[in-house]
Amino acid sequence: MKKNFDMSGIPPKVREILEDFDGRIPASGMKQGAAVADAAAAPTQTEFNALLKSLRDAGIIAK
Repeated sequence: MKKNFDMSGIPPKVREILEDFDGRIPASGMKQGAAVADAAAAPTQTEFNALLKSLRDAGIIAK
């Protein structure tokens, strides 16, 4: 059975993804999003929108 790992133990597809990120991550590192409070029960529209805003501001999802 052929192993799906290279000598470093990182699966080839993961290595490919990491190498792709290497050229796109700024030298200062990844931007951390603003803290969003945990929802007490079912999320309200306001809580959900706050989460979306945090993800957009951090560049995780498109604006």
